[in-house]
Amino acid sequence: MAKGRAEGVLVAALESGHAAAVKVIDGSPLATTAIALGVLQAMGCEVGAAAEFEQVEVLGGGVPVGRIATRLP
Repeated sequence: MAKGRAEGVLVAALESGHAAAVKVIDGSPLATTAIALGVLQAMGCEVGAAAEFEQVEVLGGGVPVGRIATRLP
């Protein structure tokens, strides 16, 4: 389960009881999902079903100019 849309905030919880809460300081929701998935993975959770959301494409003028990806220790 995940809940977002509050000025760059996303909270995600798994059946196992693991959860992640993310707040992006500038209020942008762009990276919240990738960050939450990275946190859950760092806790040892399997997030394979959401793998397509682990990276976010960044557009500039409608053209891909970069990507956001998390890699936590």
